[in-house]
Amino acid sequence: MIKEARECNDVYNYMQYLNKHPEGGCASEFCDSICSLLSRDNSYNYTYGKDTYKYISQSRNSDLTMRLSELAYSPVKKDNKIEGWKLFIEHVPEKYQRDTNDKVSQLDNELWGIERKA
Repeated sequence: MIKEARECNDVYNYMQYLNKHPEGGCASEFCDSICSLLSRDNSYNYTYGKDTYKYISQSRNSDLTMRLSELAYSPVKKDNKIEGWKLFIEHVPEKYQRDTNDKVSQLDNELWGIERKA
């Protein structure tokens, strides 16, 4: 399984290994590979698909879950829209959500302030 994952060099095969051996000898290497592949593909950006969220939900490796959550955070923070934050909150474990509820509240307050002025 290790050899196959390395030869294929794709997220699917790395995840197969990690799901069977979450703390196995190659877990750290495969976590690095998954994050590298997702970063390169821009598939961590919620506007381009929800691959990272899918892998977060499948992950049994706490390091991978944390790192994927970090990958998902950056583009949502950059875009800073309520829809993106709500997707993030929905799919990322609470302990990795950081300040997301504050971001949603701030955007809600700004939206209501704009609507009241109109």
